[in-house]
Amino acid sequence: MEYLLLLQILLTEVHPTPAAGEPEWVECTATSTDTLALGNYLICDNRTCVGLPPRKVPRGSLIVLTRDVEALRETRLAIPDSVVMVECALPSLNNTTDRVEIRRRDSTLCDVLTYSIMTSERGRSVERLGIADNGRVTYLDAWSTSEAFDSATCGRINSRVQYERDVAITGVFVDDSILHVGIVNNGRVPASRQSVSIRIDAQQFQRVCPEMQPSQWWSIQIDLMQLRPTHRARFDTVIVELSAPDMRRENDVMSTALTLPPIAGSIAITEMLAEPLPRDCDFVEIWNGTVDTLDLTGWTLQDGGGDLCRITTPTLLPPDTYVACASDTSIARMSQGARWALVRPALNIHAIRDSVVLRTSSGFVVDVAVYKQNLHSKALVATAGRSLEKRVPGAIAAGDSQWGSCTATPGSTPGLVNSIHHLVQLDDLLLTASPSPFSTREGARRHPCVISWSQPFEQATARLVIVDVEGTLVYELLNGQFIGSRGSVIWDGVSSVTNRACSVGIYVAVFESIDAASGRVIRGSAPVVIGETH
Repeated sequence: MEYLLLLQILLTEVHPTPAAGEPEWVECTATSTDTLALGNYLICDNRTCVGLPPRKVPRGSLIVLTRDVEALRETRLAIPDSVVMVECALPSLNNTTDRVEIRRRDSTLCDVLTYSIMTSERGRSVERLGIADNGRVTYLDAWSTSEAFDSATCGRINSRVQYERDVAITGVFVDDSILHVGIVNNGRVPASRQSVSIRIDAQQFQRVCPEMQPSQWWSIQIDLMQLRPTHRARFDTVIVELSAPDMRRENDVMSTALTLPPIAGSIAITEMLAEPLPRDCDFVEIWNGTVDTLDLTGWTLQDGGGDLCRITTPTLLPPDTYVACASDTSIARMSQGARWALVRPALNIHAIRDSVVLRTSSGFVVDVAVYKQNLHSKALVATAGRSLEKRVPGAIAAGDSQWGSCTATPGSTPGLVNSIHHLVQLDDLLLTASPSPFSTREGARRHPCVISWSQPFEQATARLVIVDVEGTLVYELLNGQFIGSRGSVIWDGVSSVTNRACSVGIYVAVFESIDAASGRVIRGSAPVVIGETH
């Protein structure tokens, strides 16, 4: 229903929950047919009324009421100079539910808004809906949460005012390994096809947005592999721009920052404790295998039930170091002076079986680890207080053989080199296997075998198989995986053909790598000797 514009002053936007440093404010429009005498009005909440200062306001002006004009201008740089900024003792707006009123001095009610943060969104303003036509805005008696990129439209036409033609970029978000760009037709008429430019660092992508009916959405998707991940985690700026600017130009361009992960194996989950002793806590350990110091603040860990916790403490992690993440400060004692970080809300790994997903602050998946209680050594009488450790931090082959029970006396090594860590020294050889001979018996000192490569391509796809001396396939470790110049996988000596441990003897690891840039191929092999079986 159209709001009857018989009033001389109309509420158009209220921001009761601004970010730190920004004062609360109320925006109004002077709808009078002549100059408005602001001093004739009061602004009220549920408890108090405050008189507005005596000031003449031209008709049609946008008015912003706040306690601190200077602070508001510092935080809202886009406020036009034409906006009438009024400093007054604004009633304190409740951060949950409240009522905002404009009254005459004789207490006659002019306009009112009742809001609830439960039905809107904390940190965003509440805007009056309207329709723009021929340069004039007709406001409606309806309100909704602001859709503006910067959370509000202080002194500007509300994001909830509908234009005839308005295609908008709604945002950039990440779903595991896919970058999504949202586009919507907010206009009142169908939108024609147009090009969308997406720039990420030095890369540029062009996509075509199809014809859209009013209120229709469209999503553009870019896979992480198209962004060419390297051995480094990157902090890149994403700029999205529509090719045909329309009647609301501020939502035709969007800029945001993303944290992109490095190639697989460069950052990894290397230790998990799911059954802590009474005075201890669950933790997940992260290893930085890149050449850079990483800022992990804001990165997340998610369990198999979907519960997500975020690293809240400032966490800088130098190269080739570890940090233990937990939701209890007892991790400080457990880590024996090593690096640790707090996560919120609670981290709770299921003691029988669970999965843990590590993501960057932008949402890209960095690593996935699976906790299984039955991966602990059969020699253990009890697993309480005992963590599972990863044998090779950067190993990217999925499988249970990369995990084993911690052998350190405390039962875990949070923030420290794992007790069962294989010290693999990569040299100029293309392919190495260590130990060789090795044992297929779980828990043996020389189990499992770590197969490592050092190859000249920065980015490549690889195939790595185990064959017997007659060339018959025994096990496929890699098949088209995206790899870097160095890496490792683990073979436990089991044949994928028989699903049983292979017999004692000589086997061959055959490696093929294809350069992602040039297509050049390198091949090599290395002997792998099984010296002991179950």
